[in-house]
Amino acid sequence: MTRVVLVDDHEMIRLGIKSILQDLEGVQVVGEAGSGEEAVNLVRELLPHLVIIDISMPGIGGMEAILRMASRKFSPKILVVSSYTNDIIPARLISMGVAGYLTKDAASFDEMLVEAVKKIIAGGRYIDPTIMDKLIITQQDEAQSLDNIKKSEQNIPFQDLNDREFQVLIMVAKGMDAKEIAKKLYLTRKTVNAHRNMIHKKLGVKSDMDVMQIAIEKGLIDASFDWH
Repeated sequence: MTRVVLVDDHEMIRLGIKSILQDLEGVQVVGEAGSGEEAVNLVRELLPHLVIIDISMPGIGGMEAILRMASRKFSPKILVVSSYTNDIIPARLISMGVAGYLTKDAASFDEMLVEAVKKIIAGGRYIDPTIMDKLIITQQDEAQSLDNIKKSEQNIPFQDLNDREFQVLIMVAKGMDAKEIAKKLYLTRKTVNAHRNMIHKKLGVKSDMDVMQIAIEKGLIDASFDWH
């Protein structure tokens, strides 16, 4: 039996996903969470095989939750279900090792979700076809595809940032100061400032306003998206 935890701050979305999965043989939803903190705690407690998670949530958010879950010795497979379709964000998550990425507004979401879960359980990877087209991923050569994602011009100038730096960049670009970021990520302000300085250095900029401008130009932030 594949044990699944659902993570989304909207109960109706969790109910919808649960209803889709309830008739899927060999799959059992064992827990639900509405924030990144709850998700990390549930994974620690329930040891699920698969976590289906949104990335736009209150608290530490989905990306931080994924980073923490991935750092565990027995980490679950991750299927991201998000309304965000900018190719840079999915590319980053895929390079982090998530097993799948689906967009919530997909025309055939129900069928795609079932297909994704089945494929991931079988040891594969499933990427929403619209995202796949943007990332130029081919099923015939996934290893080369992932390499292409990391080297893609669409990731420049972010490809040199590690996962934590990328996360801090998003928060800085959304106007959060060091104190706010430190509180969200359970870091010290000194650590956050060290990340900010490294981001400035790697991007070749001098201020957070420059970081925000780059993020806007690359479509990393908009009115409908929130990492935290």
